[in-house]
Amino acid sequence: KAEGAHSIVRLDPALDQIVAADAQFEMLQADYFGISEGPVWMQQGRTGYLLFSDIGANAIYKWSPDRTLSVFMEKSGLSGDMAQAGYDGYVYFNGRLNVGTFGSNGIVVDPQGRLIFCAQGDRAIIRVEKDGKRTVLADRYNGKRLNRPNDLALKSDGAIYFTDPRQGNNPSMELASSAVFLIKDGALKALIDDYRGPNGVAFSPDEKYLYLTAAGKLLMRYDVQPDDTISNGRIFIDMNDDKAPGNP
Repeated sequence: KAEGAHSIVRLDPALDQIVAADAQFEMLQADYFGISEGPVWMQQGRTGYLLFSDIGANAIYKWSPDRTLSVFMEKSGLSGDMAQAGYDGYVYFNGRLNVGTFGSNGIVVDPQGRLIFCAQGDRAIIRVEKDGKRTVLADRYNGKRLNRPNDLALKSDGAIYFTDPRQGNNPSMELASSAVFLIKDGALKALIDDYRGPNGVAFSPDEKYLYLTAAGKLLMRYDVQPDDTISNGRIFIDMNDDKAPGNP
């Protein structure tokens, strides 16, 4: 735990096989971004680079091991201007600034090396093809625009799971509730359509379980079925009694 940094809680010693037990936090870039999200490592041979979203800047940044920082993609979450998109966004206080949350958020990489990410302002799940063109994988459910896709996880069979929260009574949001969605074989399916505060989503290493953050302080676990649906949701960790700042 570095000075001023939050901690990572290890629940299983197997994590030490991936991240050394004595590994230290290192600040790569301080006091620069609006809201940094969605980090993903792009492997290139024995090296690579880090990509991550800055929601407030509406951009995806690239950080290289030689400590250079550059803009990898502009207008990552909102491709047009706010008026044209009819965007009435959610504002988040990052501790210093009130930041509009219209940029990209979660990012994954598919087996072909293509980026798939949550475009919050465009209210879509986007895949970037090898030629740089953007393919919309999902932007509407039952004819209504998605609310604000937040985070996503990619299963080894190609199924995409993503969270779509609804903040308050924002009149621009067309879906009545928050949800967790599945994209499979080109079709969009709601796995949970009354979810409270969905945010982060991840698989267990064997893909038997899907983990979701909920209602701020809960971490849920679901069984992943052979058809890629989920069932048997239960609380995995309840942090409501944890008085430390922050959420899972």
